[in-house]
Amino acid sequence: MKRRSFLIVFFGFASSLILPKKASASLISTQEEIKIGRDASKSFEKKYGLYTDQYWNQKVSEIGSRLVAVCDRKDLPYSFKIVNINQVNAVSFPGGFIYVYKGLLNFVKSNDELACVLGHEIGHVCRRHVVKNIEREFYANLLLQIFLAKSSSLTQYIAGLTENLVMLGYSREEEYEADHYGTIYAYRAGYNPCAMITFMERLKTLEKDNFGKAYEIFSDHPATDERIKRLQELDRELGVQCNMV
Repeated sequence: MKRRSFLIVFFGFASSLILPKKASASLISTQEEIKIGRDASKSFEKKYGLYTDQYWNQKVSEIGSRLVAVCDRKDLPYSFKIVNINQVNAVSFPGGFIYVYKGLLNFVKSNDELACVLGHEIGHVCRRHVVKNIEREFYANLLLQIFLAKSSSLTQYIAGLTENLVMLGYSREEEYEADHYGTIYAYRAGYNPCAMITFMERLKTLEKDNFGKAYEIFSDHPATDERIKRLQELDRELGVQCNMV
């Protein structure tokens, strides 16, 4: 299958700079999104390394596959891997390349909690959050980067930009949206959606005790209390009673 040249996309951006930011939401196609995510995720893996324990990799992949089966974008080449970092965190790249950090594995108390975390990351992918942020960054930075020759190629530049945006995190509304859809995916897949709330409650306590240094999954996210409140409302809408919270 032929893929549009990124240079063609670039000139499309350059000729559309006067358009409002909302108009950029569909400039990157699904195939380009996959290419961008694959390139950036390879760089991420090379930088941090993978945790290859067979038991955990199988568990993460099996839970991830159940969630993908009920998500809103089933046409992506999802992969679920464990990155060798001892922090409680998870990240997702465009195109469905999703990673949990090794430190998360001993923190989650159940498959339900792990499913909710993975569902949250799938939610980011399904809502194309990083893709939209890449498109917004193009307006501000791409023209300057190209003409100043600060990157050796456009593909390399986009891969680096993508990884940076993933690590920087999301806006408050993007996080609420990922919570919402991730919880729904977990529920559809047969997991207990209340597990996201118990996960957040426990993480909040640990962050307070450790000054947020070792537990980074929600360090750049909206206030945890507000997220829990919204999730409780969603669980009630789903007809789920979360007695443990």
